[in-house]
Amino acid sequence: MALLAAVVASAPAWAADMVLTCPAEKFLLAGNQTGEVTVTVTKDDPASMRLQGLLGEVTLPARIEEREGMVGASAYGTVKMTMPARAEVDACLEAERKKQPGAFEDGQNAYLALVCRGQASTTPEPVEVTLSVEVIVMEPPSAMATITRRYADEEGPAAENHGVEIIADCTLQP
Repeated sequence: MALLAAVVASAPAWAADMVLTCPAEKFLLAGNQTGEVTVTVTKDDPASMRLQGLLGEVTLPARIEEREGMVGASAYGTVKMTMPARAEVDACLEAERKKQPGAFEDGQNAYLALVCRGQASTTPEPVEVTLSVEVIVMEPPSAMATITRRYADEEGPAAENHGVEIIADCTLQP
């Protein structure tokens, strides 16, 4: 914690961008993609957050909070990105529903939806996506990022089935 306090308190650390590298190989993404996401947070006025790598490249307005020795940043907006192909995810889930109907509590099974998203191909072109990103740095260089993508035109169970959430351990770059 003392190291973070030093990072937060020192102007040079925040004079430049905060850059985190986040490996995503542990997560089932569409087409079982693996790779890395780089999250860059600028403390300019207004603050912004840029994602680069496995998910393409997007920039969103960001909000930064420094509190109790921690630094957090969040960003939310509608962007264009590739996603798991909906029809393939739905077909996979329907096949699993027929194989094991008892596994779908209230019509949902988060684990099987994750597996089906991983098996689906990506959309051939980027589509409208609601993107939410949260990063937190508690003890540098360790950080955590949560990246959630949902089709912009979906809500409820369909959004849960087709959406992708990555929770990644990241490293704050010097």
